[in-house]
Amino acid sequence: MSPQLGAVVYYLGRFLQVFAMWILLVDVFMAGPLGPQPNPFYVGVAMFLAGWLMVRTQTPKA
Repeated sequence: MSPQLGAVVYYLGRFLQVFAMWILLVDVFMAGPLGPQPNPFYVGVAMFLAGWLMVRTQTPKA
């Protein structure tokens, strides 16, 4: 993989993580007495994990 493509994958993964954290925070803070809605919560968790895996593939091992 070229270094430029690796950088794109890395920053796309970081963007997914930040966006997913925003979705999770909004879902938790806007929750009513029954708690957060499951669909946005599941989407946020899935996006965060996908971003984490993308960043993990581009981070060199120590």
